[in-house]
Amino acid sequence: LDAHDPMGKKHPRKTPVDTSLIGSIRMGTTVATNALLEREGERMGLIITKGFRDLLQIGDQTRKNIFDLTCAAPEVLYEEVVEVEERVMLAEFFDEDKSQEEIASLEERKENDDVSKGGWPTAGVGKRVTGVTGEKVIPLQAPDVDAVRASLQK
Repeated sequence: LDAHDPMGKKHPRKTPVDTSLIGSIRMGTTVATNALLEREGERMGLIITKGFRDLLQIGDQTRKNIFDLTCAAPEVLYEEVVEVEERVMLAEFFDEDKSQEEIASLEERKENDDVSKGGWPTAGVGKRVTGVTGEKVIPLQAPDVDAVRASLQK
């Protein structure tokens, strides 16, 4: 630790390290890293929203030279793609000009009437859900779990 401490503090063995200055920690194991690099390990599949099957293949097109048409993309890690009929929208954009009462009224509606009649979902109707990134989303069309399970078992 001594060589990597920008403050020049000493860190005697068996003494707890002050973690107040640590912003983040990245960890990985040689085994996991090698499994990814060598494409070994368990078989994987990708479950993704219908219409986005090739999203990870396309990526964001980031490369050193934007005009280099010969850039090589790494192979994807998954073998199979299952597309799921579902839709969500970010609540932040829909709710930004709404009052708390208006949002509460939209959340109270149990079912999106338009979807139950075979139409498109009405934007903003439904409970707000906090995702793993901390962003609130509004499920417009919930996935059919039985259909997803059947697709995975093929």
